[in-house]
Amino acid sequence: MSDHFEKLRQPQEEFERKMELCYQLKNIISKHNPTWLFNVVPTGSTVTGLATKDSDLDVAIHIPQAAKIVQEKYPEHHESSKIILWREMQLEILQIVRLILEKDEQIRYRINWEKGVQLVQAQIQILKIETTDRIECDISVVMEPFLSSMHNSFMIRHFVHYALVLLVIHFLQCGTYPPILPNLAKLYRNDNFIAMSDREYPEVLDFGASLPRALPEIHLNRASVAQLFLEFLHYYLRFDFQLNYISMRDATVLKRSVFKNH
Repeated sequence: MSDHFEKLRQPQEEFERKMELCYQLKNIISKHNPTWLFNVVPTGSTVTGLATKDSDLDVAIHIPQAAKIVQEKYPEHHESSKIILWREMQLEILQIVRLILEKDEQIRYRINWEKGVQLVQAQIQILKIETTDRIECDISVVMEPFLSSMHNSFMIRHFVHYALVLLVIHFLQCGTYPPILPNLAKLYRNDNFIAMSDREYPEVLDFGASLPRALPEIHLNRASVAQLFLEFLHYYLRFDFQLNYISMRDATVLKRSVFKNH
């Protein structure tokens, strides 16, 4: 798996082009809006070191000044009303950025106008662009403090993806029979082979290392991918998250009441 990722890893040259695009966006927007107090922040896999070749670039325009304006202009409004006003202001900012991309000669040449510039209005409003050197860029606007803001598309997207991966792993260990995935942490608990927690981990992490001993032999699960998908949906349809929680370490389902007592 590690070797496969290394083959697909984002080249340094591509990373530098993406950073240069962020720098150019900041300068161009500042030129047309000198009173804005903002920053252009690259997020997502591009800056976490997990990007692959030709992956897209997530960019957040961090402008807490806009939220401050809403607070000062509408101090008596309920928080739910302010959220609507913030979204309207986010949309206005993205529309201004789109006009700048269309009109400014310094950056206009970098945009692939055959693909166009698209404003996607969903839970998170995003301006989607593609450059002539094939950088696909999703631009969002962040008004609240950057690190805590759930308007940051990178944070939402990666939290959801991570949670889904855990749900799939648990299902393949516990939700189908015979199980398809083993619980390596349980099988090799005392073999210094796999991380048990953020404080218990092997002295050397070797993705190519052999298992300390063979996995237990079990019957083969012959269900098709389609059958497993239906089982997955049925399993979590019946799963009561209010009463139970999933222990990934022990590959089991535990009662929340028991957890509270401990």
